[in-house]
Amino acid sequence: MTGPAVVQGQIWKAVSPLAGQEATIVILDAAPGMLERRRILAARVRPEREVPQAMRLLAVPTSDGQTVAVYDIAAFDKAWFTELTGALTEDELGRVKAALAARFDL
Repeated sequence: MTGPAVVQGQIWKAVSPLAGQEATIVILDAAPGMLERRRILAARVRPEREVPQAMRLLAVPTSDGQTVAVYDIAAFDKAWFTELTGALTEDELGRVKAALAARFDL
């Protein structure tokens, strides 16, 4: 991947070469050392209608009608990142951090 630096809160399109599946993700890693690694921790972005009722506390709605699914976190290879599509607002990122704290009981 060449292009913009990867930063916490960015929204990317990622395509797995293994399955050819595309996902929209939000970067969760924040530390510069973590962001320099090949694989980066991210949460999937889903339409609100796809979020199970039992997972609503671990989902953060965004201004564009999508939802950051903090319950669906995975490591994504930076080589899979195809397009930077936006970034969370400071408020949305703060709510994602609160949901992460709730998920991991921090």
